[in-house]
Amino acid sequence: MTGLIPSHHASRITTYYIDSYETNYIKINPRVTHDASRIIMNIRKKTLVVIIITFIFLIILLYIISRVILLGGFIDLEKKTVTRNVERAVNALQDEYLSLAAVTGDWAPWDDTYRFVKDLNKSYSEANLQNTTLVNLRVNIVIFTNSSGKVVCSKAVDLDTGKDIHVTESLNKFLNNSHLLNHQSTTSSVEGIIMFQGKPMIVSSRPILTNEWEGPSRGTLIMGRFIDGPEINRLREITSLSINIYKFSAIDMPDDVLQVKEHFLKETGIFIRPLNKDYTAGYIMLKDIYGNPALILKVDMIREIYLEGKRSLYYFILSFLVVAIVIGIVNMLLLDMIVLSRLYLLSNSVDNIGLIKDLSLKKLLPGEDEIASLACTIDSMLARVDASSEQIRHADRLATIGKFASGIAHELNEPLGNILGFAQLAKQCPSLPEQTVSDLEKIEKSSLYAREIVKKLLLFARQVPSNKVTLNINNIIKDSLYFFEGKCEQSGIEVVINLSESLPSVTADPSQMTQVLINLVTNAIQAMPGGGRLEIKTCSAENCISLTVEDTGEGMNEETKKNIFNPFFTTKDVNQGTGLGLAVVHGIVSSHGGSINIDSKEGKGTRFEIRIPLT
Repeated sequence: MTGLIPSHHASRITTYYIDSYETNYIKINPRVTHDASRIIMNIRKKTLVVIIITFIFLIILLYIISRVILLGGFIDLEKKTVTRNVERAVNALQDEYLSLAAVTGDWAPWDDTYRFVKDLNKSYSEANLQNTTLVNLRVNIVIFTNSSGKVVCSKAVDLDTGKDIHVTESLNKFLNNSHLLNHQSTTSSVEGIIMFQGKPMIVSSRPILTNEWEGPSRGTLIMGRFIDGPEINRLREITSLSINIYKFSAIDMPDDVLQVKEHFLKETGIFIRPLNKDYTAGYIMLKDIYGNPALILKVDMIREIYLEGKRSLYYFILSFLVVAIVIGIVNMLLLDMIVLSRLYLLSNSVDNIGLIKDLSLKKLLPGEDEIASLACTIDSMLARVDASSEQIRHADRLATIGKFASGIAHELNEPLGNILGFAQLAKQCPSLPEQTVSDLEKIEKSSLYAREIVKKLLLFARQVPSNKVTLNINNIIKDSLYFFEGKCEQSGIEVVINLSESLPSVTADPSQMTQVLINLVTNAIQAMPGGGRLEIKTCSAENCISLTVEDTGEGMNEETKKNIFNPFFTTKDVNQGTGLGLAVVHGIVSSHGGSINIDSKEGKGTRFEIRIPLT
């Protein structure tokens, strides 16, 4: 038999609800009306002072923010413009790559060139390797190598003077282990920047083939164009930009380029920096065909956007000052007339609630502005307070039922135990008639059923002491399977168990958690008289563990879901349920600081999710 429990446990629910009631109860003091006018007047004066101070502060803040945001926007626009100009300069330089590659691609796959590399006939040289020809093509140097990489012919010319340049001594060093000679296919080509005789040069290299681009290759044709003063001037004319190009290894470069060089040792990409208040510049590092830093390309421009932004900023601030002063004066006049006077009316309306004891403003303020909305909000709040009071009264009723149930359970516990004991003792007597034995068994079963109801009453009233330990809910589920597996099999119910292997432990009462599981499963089985699917699942959630019991049974309507945890509420037939099972579940879960979520649709099933916080 269940022992008697001290009655102080029964007062916990009542005490809780009383505390909640005191927390949510709103006392209205009619004496506030006397001070409303004075308070509103103080607000009026303080508001005017705050507006003036805020106005002055905003003017100062606006000036600072405008310089940061507005002028910052012009600076960003300036950076974007400089970036586009640098990209234009790079594209113009890349066009030079393509133009030189086009000439190389025209000469290399040519039968005349193919024969020339083999026999070095003078007719080819006289026809194609004249200084004027190279000047017209803007090619400073032409190099022919055989298949072994040995130079068989070369020609270099100064594009300004049209005179020959002696480069023979530099060629072997220039071509030693060079990427320019490495062609793996007939369509292979190499373009890029190299340093030749201390000067930057655009080069293009292709294998020497026949007109039909067939081999085998008899060598390599290399053409180069110095990136010198005339070439840079040509880029300036093409792009209409102020372009300068510096060797990356140079020492005698401007200070700004030297500083940018230090930047490119750490980062790549376009770098932008103002030179002074009137000029800004963009920089980019260009690599050679070997991937090493070769050149720094610089594009500088007048800071027209920035200077225009500064002028716009000054005009904006001046205009704002004039407009703000006018608006400030008008607002200070309208504030008292439109806002504060209506707040005074609203205050009086709220004060009258305490006098008439009516928790509704009933649209006392006309209009659809913010103050009228505030009146509606207060009205809604008071309505919620009224509803909360009803909930508190309902909670008090539950607490009273709990105390009553506890008293009944204690009063019934001892006589039920005596009845059960006497019935079991009488069954042991020999030579009892069969009918008497049958009647005693019925008494025993009825007593056990009644004692189970008493136990549920005590659980509902929270009169069963809790013995919380650290446990894993998965173990509770595994140990409880035998309670319902047979019943599910008889009812044609498929049981699916999905337990999280990494489920953390919680602090809970093992017997009470077992009771929760059994009650939920029993409820699910009863909802599937014609069979179905029962799934029990556990998983980790945020700061808690989740236990889900889901069935494919009859489901519940909204009215049933609303009352499902009320004690003695049941949709079952008479003698088929006490209406305490889910109320007990709710009480146990609440005593563990957990929560219950229900998702149910008629004809589709019900899902109960229990969440227990982690220790």
